[in-house]
Formats: sequence, structure tokens, C-alpha cells
Amino acid sequence: MCLIIAAWKSHPKFPLIFAANRDEFFQRPSIAAHFWKDSPSVLGGRDMEKGGTWLGVNRQGHLAAVTNYRGGELPAQGRSRGELVARYLLSDESCASFLTRINPERSLYNPFNLLIFDGDALAYTADDHADHKPLSPGIHVIGNSRLDTDERKVEVARAEMAKCLHTTPTPERLIELLANREATLASGSDRDRALSAFFVDLGEHGYGTRTTTIVLIDTLGNVTFCEQPYDETGKPGKVLSYVFNRFETQEKQSS
Repeated sequence: MCLIIAAWKSHPKFPLIFAANRDEFFQRPSIAAHFWKDSPSVLGGRDMEKGGTWLGVNRQGHLAAVTNYRGGELPAQGRSRGELVARYLLSDESCASFLTRINPERSLYNPFNLLIFDGDALAYTADDHADHKPLSPGIHVIGNSRLDTDERKVEVARAEMAKCLHTTPTPERLIELLANREATLASGSDRDRALSAFFVDLGEHGYGTRTTTIVLIDTLGNVTFCEQPYDETGKPGKVLSYVFNRFETQEKQSS
């Protein structure tokens, strides 16, 4: 499971505030966030098992993120959902164009939730959706199910992000928010309660929150990308930070 909180057109300085935890088995090999050597315009981590990524941005300020969805069933043995993120960041397409193009292919992928941003619109789709939709301004959350579902983890995450919007959000404050290990469920199995926390720690199963990623895009086109890694014990490593301006990149490409 993973957690994504996106504040869209909800702050006067930052049209998009994106905060996400990646929960994954620690044995699955991956590389920390970087500009890809084979695709220098793309910034994000890299899944070494399948070659895609769970979250990334490109020099144009486009963003994409994917989470898995089990829905009580084992994942289908389909194409890696991380491929969708890479495909979008390399496409230079609008949200509507890309989602229309992949619509016939969605059933070929393992079950997923997909959020993409093209600089003007934030959109969502999933493997079981017959269509896609641009999202309205507000705080949108993907917890342990689909987007904005009625679950306690989603409700608490939305409320906590709303508090952050009363001031100027910073990567440090948002990383702290997503580091909360308190269960949002008061009852249930130990596993369900562990998965209900923002920060997941199932160390005995070799699974948990491996990275927190924060992306802030302001009204001037400045993109701030920060990744906080964690080891198997939950200990934080060194934060990786990148800052660039998406409008300056576009001007260089057109000149």
C-alpha cells in the first residue's frame, strides 16, 4: 500500500502540493531519485526489477505517480504499472491526450491508481475505470483503496494536509506529516492497523515505507522535488533535493 496526498489549487503560492509515501518490500531493488541517464528530462526513482518508477517529474513540470490496488485479490500478472509513469513523463502529452491513448490498454497492467499532472490539469484514472477525469480543486487522497474513498486513513490525511495549508508548506513539514506511525484505525488486526498508519512498518515481513517524496510547484513555475529514504528499521537517510524552473526549461527547448 502507499499514501498520496495532493493539494490542487488549494494554496495561493503553490498550485500543486504533492506528498507521497512509497510502501514496498525492501528486497525489491530500486535506485534513489535522480535524472535518468537514458532519459535526462525525467527525475525520479527507478525500479530495477521492471525499469519503471512509482513517482516522477520531468523538466516541463509534468508529474505522474502510481500506486497498486489489491482489492482483496492477488495482483494480476500483467505489465508493470510503473511503466505508466515512465510513459507519461516521456510523452510530453496533456493529461487528456495520454489517458485517452492508454484507455484501451488499462486492463493489460497490474491493478493500479494513476495520478498525472500536465502543468494545467491534475487527472486520475485506474485499471477498472472506463474513463478518466480531471480533478477539481481541493485535497485529494489515495490511501489503501481508490482515490478519495471513504476510509479513516484518507479522512485523517486530508485533515492533516488542510492544517499545513494554513501556512507556507515546506518539504520538511510535509515529510514530518507523512512520518506519522500512529494507526488511524482503533481496532482490527495488527496488520490492518499497521497499514492504516501514514508510515507503514511491517519489518517482520520485510515491508514498509521506503521513501517519502514531496513535490511543490509554485505559481512561478519553480519545481521543488525532495525524497526522504528510510532503511528496513525505519531510520531516515539523507534527503535528496532538486529545484528547477519548468518555464525556463521550455524556453530553452523552443530557442
